[in-house]
Amino acid sequence: MTGVSTRVPWLTTLFVALAASLSASPAVSDALVYRRAAVEAGEVWRVFTAQWVHGSASMAFADLAVVALCGGFLERRHRGLALGAAVGGLLAVALAVHGTQAQVTHFDGSSGVAAALFVAAALWIALRSGSGRLRVLSILAVVGIFAKAALEQWAGWQLTGVGLPEGARVLPAAHLAGGVAGACGVAWIARGRGRERTRCASDPSPRIAAGAA
Repeated sequence: MTGVSTRVPWLTTLFVALAASLSASPAVSDALVYRRAAVEAGEVWRVFTAQWVHGSASMAFADLAVVALCGGFLERRHRGLALGAAVGGLLAVALAVHGTQAQVTHFDGSSGVAAALFVAAALWIALRSGSGRLRVLSILAVVGIFAKAALEQWAGWQLTGVGLPEGARVLPAAHLAGGVAGACGVAWIARGRGRERTRCASDPSPRIAAGAA
């Protein structure tokens, strides 16, 4: 697999450090967590800031470990894709939670962003890896995360719940929305590269530097 860079994944590091710091303060978390009544009263920022705080230390560790691994992997190879997947995940989860999950009155956690980065990283490997086996495993990983979220969403299964506080449940709509955002990010990058290859193929003539003798 090509395209590995020595650049430091500072965007991923900043996200993880900030989310961990915010989650460590109960008072701060309470001001940032999603509450439907508060959002409808005008505190719109909560649909986004809720994705930076966590209800328990183990929940924060589970979410942010995936963000760190997948985000760091992506950012070292394509910072724009890492940023696009993370921001797209934040937006998609906010819309999904507030716009389609009327029964949800309280929400927090970075699992939607983690899903976006996981799907984007897996699809990046599937597209760029020289190993057929690795490509297959990456595609299976993407199918697996969507299948799991779909079963939890529409069949009512509770397949995971790592580190969740007592009484809390996984919100699969957030994982589905994040995963779709990650896949769209990779599709956009692949589309741009395809256009670039098409332009190069249609103009095979050598370029002459200006000012050449």
